[in-house]
Amino acid sequence: MENSQDADFVTFMQGLEDEWAKLEMNLNKARERWIQEVNKEWSNWIRSVENKWSQYSKVPKKTENPTTFRKQDAGNNKWKKWFKMEAKSKNDAQLKKGPEDATPPE
Repeated sequence: MENSQDADFVTFMQGLEDEWAKLEMNLNKARERWIQEVNKEWSNWIRSVENKWSQYSKVPKKTENPTTFRKQDAGNNKWKKWFKMEAKSKNDAQLKKGPEDATPPE
């Protein structure tokens, strides 16, 4: 009888260890998927912010109607004023939103 109980206990423990290993494997897979999704969101958000900042460094073509104001196109004080009022405020608002509210990069 004692051997039967020992065998039952060993079988129970092996089943428990197998279930634990499966649970651990499933949790690790779920964590990896979550990390990949978060990394993708952050990458998209960073790319979006970079694209918004990079538009202020582009040299507009003569055929374009430039919507941005380049530093070399105006006096230093005029550019600083424009940058603080227009460009910086738009990009700061995007930074405060964070990746969950980011629009996909253009």
